[in-house]
Amino acid sequence: MHDYILTYSPTPISFKEHRNKVILTDKQAKVYTNPNNDPKGNWRTIPLTAQAGHATKDQYYEIQAPGGKIFTPPPGRCWGIAEATFKKYREEGRIYFGRDNNSQPNLIRYLYEVEGITPWTWWPHEEVGNTDESKKELYAILGKETGFDTPKPSRLLDRIIHIATKKNDNILDYFAGSGTTGHAVINLNRQDNGNRKYILVEQGEYFDTVLKPRIQKVVYSADWKDGKAAAPETGISHAFKVLKLENYEDTLNNLQLRRTAQQQDLLDTLPQSTQEDYLLRYMLDIESRDSLLSVEHFNKPFDCTAKVTVDSAGAYEERSIDLVETFNYLIGLRVKHIDMQLEQGFVTVTGWLPTGEKTLVLWRDVERVNYEALNRLCEKLAINPADSEFEVVYINGDHNIPAVFTTTEDEGGITKTLKIRQIEPEFLQRMFSMEV
Repeated sequence: MHDYILTYSPTPISFKEHRNKVILTDKQAKVYTNPNNDPKGNWRTIPLTAQAGHATKDQYYEIQAPGGKIFTPPPGRCWGIAEATFKKYREEGRIYFGRDNNSQPNLIRYLYEVEGITPWTWWPHEEVGNTDESKKELYAILGKETGFDTPKPSRLLDRIIHIATKKNDNILDYFAGSGTTGHAVINLNRQDNGNRKYILVEQGEYFDTVLKPRIQKVVYSADWKDGKAAAPETGISHAFKVLKLENYEDTLNNLQLRRTAQQQDLLDTLPQSTQEDYLLRYMLDIESRDSLLSVEHFNKPFDCTAKVTVDSAGAYEERSIDLVETFNYLIGLRVKHIDMQLEQGFVTVTGWLPTGEKTLVLWRDVERVNYEALNRLCEKLAINPADSEFEVVYINGDHNIPAVFTTTEDEGGITKTLKIRQIEPEFLQRMFSMEV
């Protein structure tokens, strides 16, 4: 009958101090009333006493009610506010002594002052939903049974993300399932004009049948019924990018082994353990070298294809792969601008490396943009290695652009940095080296 959500933080104290409060439900807000027609609106009383563990001297004093009764804190407790603060609140009419004006003093808290309540560990389904609700929610959006048996309610993720994040934070869900986390982020941004971003990771086949169409639809409308938008006026401006990452089967499908019949006959005579050792230590490193990414791939980077697995049975199709986008991620480039001039045979990407270096990545079809054309292109782009706005320039293919070293002092020595860098070795090292 219960589900459990475990919360971790590398800085628990900081998280506790900066977490957001849970928004009051209508039921919780009904506790606030206005029996005396207070012009400040609905209010409730809060006990004025507190645990005496860290109390100061000015938290022990007598309070006389308007009816004359004297009150002091009970044993083991103190007043929750200093005497000077109490006097200030009393002058403001924020101390309540009961209807007889002679009862235990309490502090008045107005509803308009309440941002929310501190999160409790018990979240009833009336507040955050349940599996039955989430299945109905998914059916309303997609208009059909999805076969996804355990979707999370968007109200549950709404609360989690609201508590743990600020308006400009990034939210990662690396077991995204039906996409409830993305749905919740979009909901919250719609409610408070936030700019939260999400990253959803999923390998199940329902990515295309459930997760992706769900995100597309909740952007268009906040409410759905039988697969049709019930509130299209609530649509928001939104964009998301879908990336398909190479998987184990893709790698195997694209391996091309170079071995003669004589070499195979020799291998067959070796013990099984030796054959396995050969497979791990030699074959995948030597015989399959260049079968995944070769020089030819980089000479025509915009025509690069690979055998991509399309179903769980292992079937594959020849599909285009994006070397430009892959390289951006490999080097950690924070992209500012992409200029795709495919009809002219080149693409430029500008941005910053994690080191803060302003960077240009120049991709070209080597057959169309040869040495001479590359020089003209660099002149057009104002790329002068000796004097350029870019601290690092990456170029694919052979070229005659002069390389320049910049030197910096590093722990008493000299560190040399190559300003013009080849894409190919950087790409392959970051793609396949365990040390990067």
